[in-house]
Amino acid sequence: MSLTIDGNLFAIFDTEQVTATFKKREFVLETDTSSNYPQYPKFQLVQDNCSILDAYSKGDAITVHFDLRGRPYNKPDGTTLYFTNLQVWRIEAQKAADANPQAPTQEASSTTPQFDGDIIENDELPF
Repeated sequence: MSLTIDGNLFAIFDTEQVTATFKKREFVLETDTSSNYPQYPKFQLVQDNCSILDAYSKGDAITVHFDLRGRPYNKPDGTTLYFTNLQVWRIEAQKAADANPQAPTQEASSTTPQFDGDIIENDELPF
């Protein structure tokens, strides 16, 4: 299941070498900043994807592309635990909004009907 989310990079953790053949790196994204209850989901990068985060720093506005992963773990005592991971496969910087956005302008063309009081010029309506 592939998902995306926008937010600000809130925390970055170091790469962890879990086993001889497996490494991971985690980070936290701050989302829903306009609400009274911002959210702080933790994401995970694995293997070669750990280096994707090197291009970003804390506070950057990013879009995160990730897969929702889950798996069961059977403990020796017979109970089962369930783990959920948000595994990132791509990060993109969000485009900065123009500080002074200009309102779009509409140019009148010569074929646009012009209203002048009670008279409509170039009226092309069939009735």
